[in-house]
Amino acid sequence: MADRLSLRARMALGWGVGFFILGAIFIVVLAFFFERSVADDPAETIGRIVADLGLDVDQVGGLTVSDAAGNVVSATQIRPILQDVVSGTRADVSRALWLLLATLVVVAALAGWWLAGRTMRPIVSMTAQVREVSSQRLDARIGHHGPDDELHELADAFDGMMDRLERAFTAQRHFAAAASHELRTPLTLIRTELDVGLDTRDPSREELDAMAESIRYAVGRSEQVIDGLLLLARSGIVEPTATSDLAELVIDALEEELGIIEEHDLTVRNDVPGGAAVRCDPALMERMLRNLIDNAALHNEPGGWIEIEAYARDDEVIARITNTGPMLDEATVARLGEPFYRARASKGDVPGTGLGLAIAKSIAEAHGGRVDIDGRPGGGVIATVVLPAIEPYRS
Repeated sequence: MADRLSLRARMALGWGVGFFILGAIFIVVLAFFFERSVADDPAETIGRIVADLGLDVDQVGGLTVSDAAGNVVSATQIRPILQDVVSGTRADVSRALWLLLATLVVVAALAGWWLAGRTMRPIVSMTAQVREVSSQRLDARIGHHGPDDELHELADAFDGMMDRLERAFTAQRHFAAAASHELRTPLTLIRTELDVGLDTRDPSREELDAMAESIRYAVGRSEQVIDGLLLLARSGIVEPTATSDLAELVIDALEEELGIIEEHDLTVRNDVPGGAAVRCDPALMERMLRNLIDNAALHNEPGGWIEIEAYARDDEVIARITNTGPMLDEATVARLGEPFYRARASKGDVPGTGLGLAIAKSIAEAHGGRVDIDGRPGGGVIATVVLPAIEPYRS
């Protein structure tokens, strides 16, 4: 039966029963003290009066009361009158207590229903906001501003879940749009090469090799795009699983990029003393640093340099990667990090899909941080990673 009741009805029932029990206890205590204050025997009452007058109890029989007209009433005559008064008083009090008990039932029910409604009001508001959520509107948040209680935790948990869902849906839409756009070119190239090969009656060995090489390049390009898009989609949804020192992650990322650094004859200035700890997915965090270092190496100049810093400041952990390179205007710098966008200075002359910085930004945002890309005076780029520090490392 209780399972069929609404939450408000169950809360009202609980509050009402509680109020009724407390009120009933109060009424019982009140009746107990009333019984003790009213004597059962009129002789006992008369004895109290005699004692208060300072007379001897044996003199009760001869005790009389008279008025100015000479009317006399003895104690013996007063006894039945007192008996009637006591009985009437008890009956009146008994009726009043039973009426009070019945009134208490109604008051407890109304108070329980009202209090349950007041308690349910934030939940009703949350429910209304949750109903607004759909695949087309994932920006709805509860934003509970009440006291730091269980309802606040519930609202925060819901908002956190919606953050993850919004990132997931956004990543899904970006993946679909980017995949359809970027894969069209290599697929068109493959189809064109195959059509040309099929239309040629007797292709030479050189023509077949050229066609195979073009198709191989298109397939390799498609694989890079798909891998990058899958990582971009995955990086938007992450649950930090470990505490890692950012300096160790930088060193591991540098070791993975040593080949391309040596190939471009670059000098690395490394200032990562350690002690800057973050809560993260270590594999994704290392991939973010690798992408930034890879971008700094690919878009550098021969004989240039890369400078890497990592340190903790207040409640943030900061990693900064600076590199030399060509001059970039403000409009170009503002678009760095967009999926598939590549600066004019690097188009066609360096490998890549244009997803490296976008993936790095997505990973940082999934960890509650950000990546800021700024142009360096004199040429090149400054990439600054800002992440929240874990509690024990905050100053």
